[in-house]
Amino acid sequence: RYTLRLSQGQTLRPTTEIGAIQLGQTIEGEIQFSDLQADDGSFYDCYRFEVTRAQQIAIQMNADDLDAYLQVHRGGTCEGASIASDDDSGGGTNARISQNFDMGVYSVRANSLNAGVEGEYSLSMTSVEGSRRNR
Repeated sequence: RYTLRLSQGQTLRPTTEIGAIQLGQTIEGEIQFSDLQADDGSFYDCYRFEVTRAQQIAIQMNADDLDAYLQVHRGGTCEGASIASDDDSGGGTNARISQNFDMGVYSVRANSLNAGVEGEYSLSMTSVEGSRRNR
């Protein structure tokens, strides 16, 4: 004889919120099961940023619990083909992208290189001094 009991559990919904990051800012975040999921099965957070003048920008993702991976996209939704990506240029398993950006809206995926991995990270965005001239 079996007894079946039902209870209301916790419903997890994918996080579809897009955060924002600005030059000079560092964000503490966490990649988790409820985040957006890439085609390769990895979880990621998406951050939108606006470039108001052509310049070189460095984006750094540091993490102890996962192999950090960054992707930059045109537009504010982390969708479509990436225009830059990096796995380990930030030292160890940290990721860093440093490149010239024209004026416009972009987004960056703070991602884990491996599918199904969760963990805390910091994401920072800085202007690289002495870089690209204004247009």
